[in-house]
Amino acid sequence: PGMAVGLLTKPVVFSEMATNDKFVNAEIVFLLSITEPKQEVIWLSRLATLFQTPGLLKHLKSLPDPETFRDVFLDELEKAQA
Repeated sequence: PGMAVGLLTKPVVFSEMATNDKFVNAEIVFLLSITEPKQEVIWLSRLATLFQTPGLLKHLKSLPDPETFRDVFLDELEKAQA
């Protein structure tokens, strides 16, 4: 699987997945490139678990460059899977 990440300068309102009446202000967008349909649920679950880490998204937004973002993100993702 592949992933692209976008850090937004201004939050964008998105509806929560599987709802029409709950909204979130997205500041980071993750685009997944998954070739096997069964992997979609696994990756969404991993990301949902990761995003529950207190302070993580704020920390990711504060990182100085894409390389550091990638390294920290992958490290945190690995910890969340353990």
